[in-house]
Amino acid sequence: MRILLLRLRRPGNILSRNAATLINAEFFSKMSDEVFLVTLPGSDPLEGDFNHVMAGKISYKRQEKEELDFLLTRPTFIIDMLTEIKKISPDVIICKGAGYLYSDFLSSLFLSKLIDVPVIGEWMGSDLLLKPSKFRDRIKKILLSNLTLNIVQSDEMLDKALRLSSTAEVKVLPDKGVDTDFFKPCSTDEKTTDTVDILYVGRLHEVKGLKYLLDGFAELIKEHPEIRLKLLGKGNLEEELKDRAQRLGIRDYITFFEEVRYQNVPNYYRKADIFVLPSLSEGLPNVLMEAMASGLPVVATDVGGNKELIQENKGGYLVDPKNSTELSKAIKRLVENPEMRKKMGRFNRDHAIKYDTQNIMKQKRKIISEIVEGSSET
Repeated sequence: MRILLLRLRRPGNILSRNAATLINAEFFSKMSDEVFLVTLPGSDPLEGDFNHVMAGKISYKRQEKEELDFLLTRPTFIIDMLTEIKKISPDVIICKGAGYLYSDFLSSLFLSKLIDVPVIGEWMGSDLLLKPSKFRDRIKKILLSNLTLNIVQSDEMLDKALRLSSTAEVKVLPDKGVDTDFFKPCSTDEKTTDTVDILYVGRLHEVKGLKYLLDGFAELIKEHPEIRLKLLGKGNLEEELKDRAQRLGIRDYITFFEEVRYQNVPNYYRKADIFVLPSLSEGLPNVLMEAMASGLPVVATDVGGNKELIQENKGGYLVDPKNSTELSKAIKRLVENPEMRKKMGRFNRDHAIKYDTQNIMKQKRKIISEIVEGSSET
């Protein structure tokens, strides 16, 4: 198969924030598929067994939320992209993540109609579950109804998709799963401190519920001054969260790590004792699968795919969103019981095998192959 992966992102952003795109490209290429990753032009070409095509002749500088303006004011970009895609002559177009105002999906659908090939849209939780409005829901309905296939990550996302469009073709499959060889429990010599380290990985964004985590942490620190909170990620709430921590008197107990290369992320899991995800909404979060594969017990909010991944009282605890008291109590149980942490971590590690990347990617390729074969028959 000739598979085209379309991402309206500059190469640098794909490396740091969209590792699943590269995992798809590498896996399909190893299955003897011809893979073409088409992105905006940029200064840093991506290296791998796949073909990286930077459509367009100018390296445009823009912010994430300028995508629609970019497409409207640079019509030559679409022409350049169409020219490149015609040269590739793909059997299928795959678009991951809708992008701001769904520009990734809209562009993919438009291009697929022009060259008459099927298009698969892989929806992220934030694409489908957040930003509700009549305007956005109308766009979602159009996309869901017209994409050849929609892949969503959780049962909650499936229900949402079918409520928006009862005629949509939808399958449930995790984004990329988790590489259980890459993410694995720490060896005995990797934990070198006497602190109990609580880790969060993800965007510093309102939807992640981090202010409730800080409030709960402030209560917990009064009884357990040995605990530390590690926040790994970037976002527009960083300064606000630092100010909040300062006001709560816990700033010295919290470390903010900027977003790191994907290859270095496992080190942070292996050095942690507890993983926490206080989100207000989720699809099927990769970070939970990564934490589970790393052998960590988890405290997460009872939303979206969190409850599909975490088995209550076996792999961790689920708490109500926006409830700092419940968060604090759940974390406290784990802080005070090291043996329970180990037991839950072992359970999560075993459970994570179900979501191993190789298993997920094989299922995904089978789905793609069926779509391509069905298209060729018609």
